Amino acid sequence: PRFAADVAVDGNLVYLGSPTDGSTTPVLEHGEVEIWLNEGGGVFEFNDAVSGDRDNVTFGDQFGSNIDVDAGLLIVGAPFDQDRAGAAYFFDCSEATLCQRTAKFVGDVLTDGEFGYDVEIEGDLALVSARLSGNAPLSGNAVLYRRVNGNWNETTQLFDPTDAESTDEYVVLGLDAGAVVLGSSLEDQHGYDAGAVFAFRVPEENEVVNPAGIGVSPAS
Repeated sequence: PRFAADVAVDGNLVYLGSPTDGSTTPVLEHGEVEIWLNEGGGVFEFNDAVSGDRDNVTFGDQFGSNIDVDAGLLIVGAPFDQDRAGAAYFFDCSEATLCQRTAKFVGDVLTDGEFGYDVEIEGDLALVSARLSGNAPLSGNAVLYRRVNGNWNETTQLFDPTDAESTDEYVVLGLDAGAVVLGSSLEDQHGYDAGAVFAFRVPEENEVVNPAGIGVSPAS
């Protein structure tokens, strides 16, 4: 199994994403995230583990392929969930008790877009990218979420509005209260698979924004 394929640290807790968790049926590698407590002096103690719904009965969900955590709020990508539509899971691990799931968002079931390909969380903002679901048939996109009164809600979708055909495979390079930065290693407007970086302004709460017009800046 791909133990600790992605790792996140929050205080004295270490989160280990293992998208192929060694399930008894080899093809059904659903994955899990283990949480370990750093007791100091090089001593770590197992604290908790979380998993997804195990919806993909063909390949396994790949839950834990990408993870991020901030102030006890954990986000987990499962890009093969729902037969590769993909999903992102949100957990609250801020209390002394075990982690509690607070939300799950599923990608477009018509595109097999592998939603949850990359994830990041910062305060009350979270970003989830989809590898093959966006403005063009083979183009990626990302979805921005905002937490209000403890509930996660979709804010807007982010993509390159000039992209007509390239397979972008967005990864999240940065997220804070003011901006989102996405990397696209296969973007080809400036040469075949030349790559690009796109910067987006984060909309204010309750602001209505055209997702194709919020400050896309491809690299030159």
